[in-house]
Amino acid sequence: MDISITLLGISNSGKTNFIAEVVKDINSFSPKITIKPAVSTRTVEKDCFCNNLYVLNISESLSWELSICDYDGKLLKSQGNNQQDLKNVLYSSNTWIILTDGTYFTCEDESIEKIIRKVKRSSARVLCPYISEYAEEHNETAPELLFAVTKANGLTSRFTPERVKYIVMAAFEGIFSENSSPMILLCDTACTKAAGLAVLSFCYLKRKKEVLDGMIQLENCNERIKNKINELQHQICEIENQKILGKLPANKRKAENFQKQIDSLKNEISNNDSRMEQYKTDTGLKYLGTCVRCWMDNNTELAVNGFEKIDYQYDKSAVKIVKRSV
Repeated sequence: MDISITLLGISNSGKTNFIAEVVKDINSFSPKITIKPAVSTRTVEKDCFCNNLYVLNISESLSWELSICDYDGKLLKSQGNNQQDLKNVLYSSNTWIILTDGTYFTCEDESIEKIIRKVKRSSARVLCPYISEYAEEHNETAPELLFAVTKANGLTSRFTPERVKYIVMAAFEGIFSENSSPMILLCDTACTKAAGLAVLSFCYLKRKKEVLDGMIQLENCNERIKNKINELQHQICEIENQKILGKLPANKRKAENFQKQIDSLKNEISNNDSRMEQYKTDTGLKYLGTCVRCWMDNNTELAVNGFEKIDYQYDKSAVKIVKRSV
């Protein structure tokens, strides 16, 4: 599976540092989860932007290709071929992390309204058109969004999650509603693995959807097979009720053929049940869910909004947290 993540942020919002921290953070979970640069003919690299390709390994059996594009934020305000080339890369992804510079929150004497205006003027007005244009090109469907307030060290002592959510949603008004609010994260890379966990959160949600979709497909398949078995058993009963098996060998062979089909279908159900058990114990989902939930439980002030959808249950007694030293 491939995962393409769009980083959307103006100059100095922290894109390059964010990418570097993603790699460092994810590799801190080695050997369960690792990431390394990939060599690919699909690499898109120009003077003003580069689509970084990585191989993300989760457990021994799960390997994904992850792409994250880095670019000069000034390109978002320019016009020309380079901007269109960048758009082509960005719009190929349906998973976006919106980087908002946390320094806009730091003025002690400013009101919430002034902070909102500052974020809107410096960031939202530049970035919102890209989100809207993406939706226009994808049947009015917006990408999956995660807002990361970068350089957030110290913000948690001054802003509650509710106030951060209010600022972000007010600054980016029109992109989402209260009923469809996105994931919002305070990204403090100095002493937490926030950047890596932002990416792994999307990976977890994507894997969870794959697992659930796979199980639903298998359950539906088993239901169809059971209906087919019932039909065959009904036909066998009709032949047996006629009590002509001895007189008409062809009917007896037909009944035996139906029974063979039933045995084959039951074996298919058994195989599907085994595959569902594998989904239920999926190691990729286990490692991703444990990493993300563990971080959330130990950094509750950073997960501002939308992380309740990451509901993986893990054995807390078996996990030891080591926070990064400043």
